[in-house]
Amino acid sequence: GVAAMKGPLVSIIVPAYNAAPFLEEAVVSAQAQTHAKIEIIIVDDGSTDRTFEIAAQCARRDSRVVVLQHVSNAGLSATRNSGIRAARGEWVAFMDADDVFLPHKTELQLALWRDDPKTNLLYTNYLNWDGTKDLGLRYKSLERMPEGDVSRKLFYENQFCPSTVMLRRVELEKLGGFNSALRATEDWDLWLRVAEGGLWARGVWEPQIRYRQWAGNMSKNRKKMASCQIETLELAIARAQSAERRAHYERSLRHARANWEFAEVRPLAEENHGALAAAVWRAWKLRPGRLKWLLWYAAVRWPKALGGGWTARPVHRRLREKW
Repeated sequence: GVAAMKGPLVSIIVPAYNAAPFLEEAVVSAQAQTHAKIEIIIVDDGSTDRTFEIAAQCARRDSRVVVLQHVSNAGLSATRNSGIRAARGEWVAFMDADDVFLPHKTELQLALWRDDPKTNLLYTNYLNWDGTKDLGLRYKSLERMPEGDVSRKLFYENQFCPSTVMLRRVELEKLGGFNSALRATEDWDLWLRVAEGGLWARGVWEPQIRYRQWAGNMSKNRKKMASCQIETLELAIARAQSAERRAHYERSLRHARANWEFAEVRPLAEENHGALAAAVWRAWKLRPGRLKWLLWYAAVRWPKALGGGWTARPVHRRLREKW
């Protein structure tokens, strides 16, 4: 009844570990949402800098801000899960402490849900950002935006940036939140578990967050990401309810293992041609459809006397760019 009307509709969860340089900017952007029925739950994950002090100042200035504190560092998944347990909103939004929301994000996402009530995952387009200037859009055309039941795409790669996502709190509670055993790709693991019960995603085309890209981004650590992708897919295979889904996951796992081969060999690429050639060959055997990798193998194995150094250079360059 009336009491329910007074509560927040959206709980914005901000996990923060040694986030003092960024936290206030993030929280201010959440406070500036045009949809006012929000709460902002900052969870300090055992920071050793001024994170807790800054969070407490934010809370003193705005009663919608709640601050929780872990005594010691528990990791990103456990920190988000503490926020989920404390949340009172019907929807839960995630916000990394170094990202920034644009003012209409929450309002536009809720409008999509009202327009299409079977939606159970809301997300938005976003701007890659270096802290001062925008570096370009994530989805450059409307056709690329994953809409509706995009399970098939999701089986092969993560489709959603956590800071753009909103999920129903009851569903998050039912799924047990994020898997804290995963050191990365915990977001992809959660979206896959949502999809296993039926996914209907809707995304706001106009970018609604600025996603900070900097040296500390987990996605830069390719080897760790690749091994966590493998772990995530092995868990998905164990859960799979149908032969068709299991087949997709197994194919996706071969892709992830091939990526791991490249991430593993990337630092050796220029000095150790033998290791690079062997890794490309193992990757190709995992995904024999990739003619490009067979050509890479030939380029790296090409005898030095016949210009082999020259043919290997583009392969080295490609590995540096991607892995």
